[in-house]
Amino acid sequence: MVGMTGKRILHDTDAIGDLAEILKALPSVNKLDTKEEPQSWALAYTFGELEMSFRKFTDELLPRLVESTRKPEETKVILDDIGDEFRHILYHMYDSGYYAYLRELSPRGDSEA
Repeated sequence: MVGMTGKRILHDTDAIGDLAEILKALPSVNKLDTKEEPQSWALAYTFGELEMSFRKFTDELLPRLVESTRKPEETKVILDDIGDEFRHILYHMYDSGYYAYLRELSPRGDSEA
């Protein structure tokens, strides 16, 4: 099974800073700046967090789920670990000013997330 193997893209603050510089050129990003934080930096940081979570899901959690036979209790622990990672992903998506519209969406079609 092949996961997302390979080098992280947003591996350090320099890489996040480089992405923030790219994002800073967009008025749709800058208009969301606050006194405390430029949205370009917040968004670049969010992408770094999402990258780590997606890698953890594809490289660690999903293989653990499918590659071995285990007791139902052990499978439940892995499912719960996946849920924790999804919660982390949703937090960063919903916390982002740029993607604030996602807060209004849910799988049920209502505004509860």
